[in-house]
Amino acid sequence: MEESKKDLVKVEPNKAPLLNKLSSEVVVSEEQAANVAKYIKNMRFGVTAVAPLTCKAEDCPFASRCPLLSNNLPVPTGQNCPVEETLLEMWITDFVKDAGVSIEAIDSYHQLMLHELAYHQLLETRAAMELADNPAIQVKQYMGRDPRSGDPMYTYQLNNLVLFMEKNKKQKLKLMNELIATQKAKVEANKVSIDPKEAEMIRQKRFQDRLKSEKNPYLKDAEFQVKPKDLEDV
Repeated sequence: MEESKKDLVKVEPNKAPLLNKLSSEVVVSEEQAANVAKYIKNMRFGVTAVAPLTCKAEDCPFASRCPLLSNNLPVPTGQNCPVEETLLEMWITDFVKDAGVSIEAIDSYHQLMLHELAYHQLLETRAAMELADNPAIQVKQYMGRDPRSGDPMYTYQLNNLVLFMEKNKKQKLKLMNELIATQKAKVEANKVSIDPKEAEMIRQKRFQDRLKSEKNPYLKDAEFQVKPKDLEDV
């Protein structure tokens, strides 16, 4: 069915950069323009936009662990896995929260790092699920045949999943350390220098407050007056 004319719009400059590259006469629907703009926006920060698995329902390699299938809920076959999309969003939010900043306060370079960190977390999760289904730490590998007897020869090697997880973990730690170091540098750069006299006044006030808090509640300040005759023997 053709789109009605009222649903078709001219692509406005800078609203949909991808469509603007096609032709100045291109006419699309509002829904088409919104979908294309959403795709480009999601791709802005790299791999996390395309990282989620394509949902294959019962044919998914992780179908046995899918919370939607196990609870007889509908799944979006042919679209991005909603479970992995949700996990990516959650991890990015958690990483930003732990860094003590808002997502809007992070520059594009470090947002790319955050998304890459979430991507590596997703890969680690997949590898962990695969390892749970095939838990052998060492796997039997065929080497060839014995030249004398002709019998097959085997050796045992470390599971490739274990090797992958170790390598992925190192990359994750590298990204995390860089993000933490950057945030620490920003905090140091934003520290306001305090006048030495003001700093001393603050220290003294804290000391007096501590003395008051540690004061024995059963003791009262002594009240006395010095009389002239008391000074005669001084």
